[in-house]
Amino acid sequence: MVTDRHGQIAKWLRETYPHIEHLYDIWHVAKGFSKKLLAASNERECQVLRPWIKSVSNHMYWCAVSTPSGQGAQIVAKWESVVSHVQNVHTGHGDLFPSCIHGRLEGRESHKKWLEPSSKAAVKLETLVCNKTLCNDILKLSGGSQTSAVEGFHSLLIQFAPKMYVFSYTGMLCRILIAALHFNENANRVQGVTKPGEAMYSIKYPKGRKGAAVLRRVLESPTYEYAQELLAEGVHRQGEC
Repeated sequence: MVTDRHGQIAKWLRETYPHIEHLYDIWHVAKGFSKKLLAASNERECQVLRPWIKSVSNHMYWCAVSTPSGQGAQIVAKWESVVSHVQNVHTGHGDLFPSCIHGRLEGRESHKKWLEPSSKAAVKLETLVCNKTLCNDILKLSGGSQTSAVEGFHSLLIQFAPKMYVFSYTGMLCRILIAALHFNENANRVQGVTKPGEAMYSIKYPKGRKGAAVLRRVLESPTYEYAQELLAEGVHRQGEC
């Protein structure tokens, strides 16, 4: 089972369903760590950390998705190697992950300033990366399934049942069911294409990215065949009355 890193959920699953493997969604863990690293980069002599925030966050994703299921210790070993990497040390990380596997760094990665060993910034990063609580969460990262689909459904549900309005129990139940029908019918929409057959993309500026541009796929328009099926079923039942 994959959830966010809520402590009460983890405790409840651990005590109630000890036989269920509980893993964490990467995005939630990466988001929390990025906030702490951003706060650290505002400290004196730690501004050099700021250009590394996105890279370290991406590294967390890579650690999880590049490691076979059930090898949490290797995920942690890969994760902790970033402390040496940002100091331009790419070998001697440890037994489980002895050296970086990237090739020659190019583009913006090659222009970042390396951290000086034993500097305040390097020590601060190591403290955050090797935090015991964080490493225990890294140990349980899911490299496969994530909670994005559930969060997508919750976002869709607001369109069918806006929070600014109050609905009766029956009304709310019906709206939830219709939202589920709509979500299931359109969950696997393919990417749209232009007339020449080229894949369509759009540039978005999510609030959570603080103005940074994000390239997203443009999906085909949603369908509403479930509405016709509901109407047909309603007419059929009306005829039976």
